[in-house]
Amino acid sequence: MFICNTHRPGAAYPVKLNRRILFPTLFTLLALSVNTPNAGGAVPDYSFEETFKEQKTDKWKSGKRKLEGNAEITSKNYHSAPCSLNIKSASKGLSVTDRRPYGDINFSTRYLPCPPFGASLKYSLWMKGLNIVSPGSYFKARFTVYFYNKEHKPVKHHELVCIDGTFDWKEFKGTLPVPENADYFKIICSLTHCSGEVWFDDIKINVIDFTAKRNEIISNLSLNDKITLIPKPWKTNFTKSRTKINEAALHTVATDTRVNPLLRKILNETGVNCNSPGQPEVSVITGDSANKTIAEAFSKEFPGNKWNELGTQGYFLCVNAKAILIGANTEQGRFYAVQTLRQLITKEGENIFVTAVGIIDRPTIERRGIAMGVSWFRNRDEAFKRMVRLKLNFVWNGGHFLGNGLMYGADRKATWRNPFPDQVISFLKEYLELCRKNFIEVAVAFSPKGYPPTHYSSDTDINILCGKMKVLYKAGVRNMGISFDDLQNIGQNRLYYEDDIKKFNGDLGKAHLFFVTNIYNRIKGECPDVKFTILPYIYGGLKNCSESEIGYLKTLSRIPADIKLWVVCLYNYDDVKRNLPLTGRSPFIWDNFFATGQLPAFPSPIDRSNKINGSNVSGYIFLPAICSHEDAAGISWLNMADYLWSPERYAPEDSYKRAIAFIAGDKVVLERLKEYSIISKDINSVSTLAARNEKIKFMRKIIAELDTFSKKTDDLPKNLAQALKKDILKQRKKFNSIIANLGSRPFYPVIIPKAAGFTDDNPAMDNFIPLGNAKRKIEDSKAWFRYDEKNLYVKIVCNEPDAARLKATEKKRDENVFHDDSVEIFIMPEKENESGEFVYYQFVINPLGTIYDARNIYRKYENVKTYDKDWNGNIKVKINKGAGFWELETAIPFSDLKMPSPCSGKKLFMNICRNRYAGRKPEHSSYALLLTNKYHSPKSFWLMELK
Repeated sequence: MFICNTHRPGAAYPVKLNRRILFPTLFTLLALSVNTPNAGGAVPDYSFEETFKEQKTDKWKSGKRKLEGNAEITSKNYHSAPCSLNIKSASKGLSVTDRRPYGDINFSTRYLPCPPFGASLKYSLWMKGLNIVSPGSYFKARFTVYFYNKEHKPVKHHELVCIDGTFDWKEFKGTLPVPENADYFKIICSLTHCSGEVWFDDIKINVIDFTAKRNEIISNLSLNDKITLIPKPWKTNFTKSRTKINEAALHTVATDTRVNPLLRKILNETGVNCNSPGQPEVSVITGDSANKTIAEAFSKEFPGNKWNELGTQGYFLCVNAKAILIGANTEQGRFYAVQTLRQLITKEGENIFVTAVGIIDRPTIERRGIAMGVSWFRNRDEAFKRMVRLKLNFVWNGGHFLGNGLMYGADRKATWRNPFPDQVISFLKEYLELCRKNFIEVAVAFSPKGYPPTHYSSDTDINILCGKMKVLYKAGVRNMGISFDDLQNIGQNRLYYEDDIKKFNGDLGKAHLFFVTNIYNRIKGECPDVKFTILPYIYGGLKNCSESEIGYLKTLSRIPADIKLWVVCLYNYDDVKRNLPLTGRSPFIWDNFFATGQLPAFPSPIDRSNKINGSNVSGYIFLPAICSHEDAAGISWLNMADYLWSPERYAPEDSYKRAIAFIAGDKVVLERLKEYSIISKDINSVSTLAARNEKIKFMRKIIAELDTFSKKTDDLPKNLAQALKKDILKQRKKFNSIIANLGSRPFYPVIIPKAAGFTDDNPAMDNFIPLGNAKRKIEDSKAWFRYDEKNLYVKIVCNEPDAARLKATEKKRDENVFHDDSVEIFIMPEKENESGEFVYYQFVINPLGTIYDARNIYRKYENVKTYDKDWNGNIKVKINKGAGFWELETAIPFSDLKMPSPCSGKKLFMNICRNRYAGRKPEHSSYALLLTNKYHSPKSFWLMELK
């Protein structure tokens, strides 16, 4: 069975069921301007059962190339009755070197409607495998999701399951983000360039969209007198008072060589005079439990807690009318207390205040940080600023760090074998010192891959890595490691050399074990305080691993016991629990939650387990989006830092609210966001206005409001201001195009009686607009409307210079007719009713005369859409084809539209859209200018009048 809760933007559902779809506000900054599937219960779609019963494969398409075997829907083996997808490959002797071109056998869906950018797909499925033999790389049994743009060109794909071996029915599940510019997606189940047999069943897809919740949070958020602190502290006792600190006397621990300069810098930057010759009213006192003043304040503020609960990174912070007290067991704890103090300080005119509060705080994960190092951002200062202020203390440096001296460079040449240039080592020393001053632990990891491939049994390659590690050690690096990740990406998850194959019996795990053990033992002998990290070649979800992959992990885990940091990408608690008994090590989590390409301006909060803590993981790092792709306000960093500080205390929605409040900073900024939200609601009501002049007047009013608001963004945080101005510019352009469109077309176009006939002398609806208002030429389309007392008549002529290439494959009513060359007729008999519902009818016809028809409802106040494909009208269709064109004529009974006998002056809302696939590139066009760039936009339908 396949269950999918989605819909096609620009066409109808390909299923005969009612669907509930979110329809958020127009603005992409505060909400995404697309039709969004509801995150509620899934609905049946493309079921194996229906296909099996009908003995047809029009819903799942099978394919085969360069492999012997077959793909079928079978009732002989399934996870849930009565059937499953079965793929069998009988090809033998396959080699990874044959991969261009390679063979596969697969089942795939048609193009499915894609939810909006910023949403996620939650998937689950069951698979069973028998003797799946892989030559290496990704050539295994696979479950893959591909995303495509409007023209069906690939945007991105995700290998969600890639497995070999023999295994009984096993469930796989997870979530994946929808990338930018994705309009469709496909699900492909396959055996790729391998042999064996696999079954797929109970495939489920649901949409998770935070859009509605995001709007609610922004609209209802208020700033109280309490300062928003990120990461969220363990325990706080806020009061309503503030302490004035224009001058302060410092009484600090003399040996705190890192905390004291930071404290003085923060106070000086805010204007606090720390060098007053007099006796300032406020004293800043730092120390540990031996300081009597701090100890007494601790006992008074938190009588139920003990100092030892703070550990090595926790702290106590107390602000009262006379003093700021900072206490911790270590300088690192006091360092984090100062970062919290930074957030408590505000300036009003000439006066500086600090919020009165008592705080005890501690992280529950010892190591917290980012992956790939600050080189990932190409902005070291900003990366360090964020890490320090958000209390991150670990940075994993790999990839192309240190001038490609850790991995490979151009043409995948293995540059890890090359010596480090002197200037690279000079940079490294400065980098290490900067990290040391900010309590950031640095790990440098080599990725021995590229060409020529790594020779694991060779003393030459082992000695090269040992020599380079000694250079790093001399420069000050104390945490080094080896990463075997992504070897399959370049086909190097196998042994190349005959002596390696013979020595390790073809077992990659044994080769990696030998390689790591020899390097570690040699380095440890000369560099006794070195720490080591290992990132295995198999690093994903353990539940998804095959027997051979589990065997690899068991073998590699026999590395020396004091190699503690085992870096893996485990995103759920079940896999974390499996890791320790399997490898003997607590996992060090590498999380790619936000590393998905372009992020929306307000991304969803991280959704990871609350059961993660220092007892079951040795650390947690995340890979942020690169600078040019990250969210405008940096919410991704705020939510992640909040989670890393203490997953046990993390609440996604609460964290998101505090992140919005944090970036707003004060009530002025928050009111700006709310003001913009109000404007966006006005914008979304533009197309409900009927009269042309009324529309134009209203849109010009909105443009003026946008221009006024744009001037108010200068006092907002820079990134947020830029995002708002970018969105304002986009909306101004769109509104101006609507105004121009209204002025250039008949309004209202009239529908004359049928007696006048469809003649060229009568005005046609023409000059169709490319979907998305693309600036490219499209083939002409023309439409005419006529009526009599029983029927509405429509004639559409489609210019087609490539008539021989017309795509017309659908022959069954209510199938995916819109995937053929086709026209779509939308009719809405009435404006929205009192309940805020738009009821409209859709008819899609291809050159074979095949019909798709549906009755659709958009519920304005509930932000949902319902599609009823079971509804069938009594439409009559006539098709005519000729040199350079194809055309259709239809008769649609008014009774089908629930309309009484028509009379002169009656107004209807309509639109004509065309899907063209005969040309080199697909074309989608509409007579009406669609605000959402989606066909299902009833508020943008064109108003017409019966004459």
